[in-house]
Amino acid sequence: MSAPERLLTDAEVLRLQGHDVGIVEEGTRFHVVISNFLLPSLYEPQKTDLMFIADYQYPMSALDMFWTEPFVRCRNGSWPQNADQFEQHIGRTWQRWSWHYQGWNPSSHSLATHLDVCFDRLSKGL
Repeated sequence: MSAPERLLTDAEVLRLQGHDVGIVEEGTRFHVVISNFLLPSLYEPQKTDLMFIADYQYPMSALDMFWTEPFVRCRNGSWPQNADQFEQHIGRTWQRWSWHYQGWNPSSHSLATHLDVCFDRLSKGL
């Protein structure tokens, strides 16, 4: 199965914005990995790999949550809210940020808008 055309197009938009983006297929899912993503200064380390998981129905199926390379912590050493669980995907361990938002609209949302929502969440330092 190949990645949905819209997913490929949306990944290219992120690349044009300067992000290092790869897509890895695993089963019926497509893992979008943004390498060396710069985190807000509220966290250590300052850079991490960031991942979204889409499926073959993207963008009709909403993106939800995000994952980082372990171990992202708040500068005070605590775990960020709802980010203390770890999962295996594409042969790597990932830190799951279980944070959900409502209102995904396939005609107006994309990888870029999901990245904006994730960055907004990260910027709050929770």
